[in-house]
Amino acid sequence: MPSYCTPEDMAGRIPKRELIQLVSIDTAATWESVSVQAELARIIGQAQDKVDAALGAVVGLPLAAVTAQVKTLTLDLACCYAYLRRPPLQEGWGAVLQSAEATLRGIARGDIPVQVPASEAQTPPVDNRMIVESESPRWGSGFWGGFRGGAE
Repeated sequence: MPSYCTPEDMAGRIPKRELIQLVSIDTAATWESVSVQAELARIIGQAQDKVDAALGAVVGLPLAAVTAQVKTLTLDLACCYAYLRRPPLQEGWGAVLQSAEATLRGIARGDIPVQVPASEAQTPPVDNRMIVESESPRWGSGFWGGFRGGAE
């Protein structure tokens, strides 16, 4: 499964030094530090899981290729999640988070079309409906209506 965005993509929106400060308490941490890269990967994974949850309602997963729509949504969420590690959310990023979440809800409901690569355009959406069947009750509501616990 391809990654929907990378730490380098995040660094295109948030300066590297600021990203390092958001994800690490180590003042000597650098962009190449294992802890920094691991935390950025965790944040991206969290964002990707949220995007997958919405996409899974309307298209088959995993995606063979990442579209600009999917990359942008994942990148928006990942950047917001990085800022949420050191509240409060910086000005402007709250609106980005709300917009991304609203878009994901619209995708999951089917209100917003999902851009898929041409190779996946013929893939039918996954039917996530569940049908529950059960036997009819053995006793009607009148059977238990007269039951009283304890001695009188």
